[in-house]
Amino acid sequence: MQLRSGTRYRSEKHSNVTNRRTKIERRCNVFRNKCQDCIGELNDATCHNERVNILYKLYSFVYDEKDNVSSYIDIHPSLTDFLYRVANDIPRFIREIINIDRDPEICWSDMTGLTVMQDAFIFYDLRQFLLMIIEWHTE
Repeated sequence: MQLRSGTRYRSEKHSNVTNRRTKIERRCNVFRNKCQDCIGELNDATCHNERVNILYKLYSFVYDEKDNVSSYIDIHPSLTDFLYRVANDIPRFIREIINIDRDPEICWSDMTGLTVMQDAFIFYDLRQFLLMIIEWHTE
């Protein structure tokens, strides 16, 4: 709305809604870009251990953002396919970190700070959460 003096006046209520929407959109774009960067790193990875570490970074990032995933799907519904693939790949990833932990030269807890069982529980929880969110959005 424009005042007689020529200055523009914006309602606080309207500007908060607009700012909130752009903050969520910005966070969603950061989420998408970070995931795309991890996928690019996976494509460039040359050894198995490097690939597992990149997957660990990706799954940890998704786990940290799990509270916002629902709002990201609202903005970009195409994320459901990506998150569904992430959820389906988690059991294979858990098997891979168990195999890495069996290697006497590489200790998983030295790489991540957590034991294999702690990570397996976290990622299994992430898998269940993602499947629940995807099911809720596809109904």
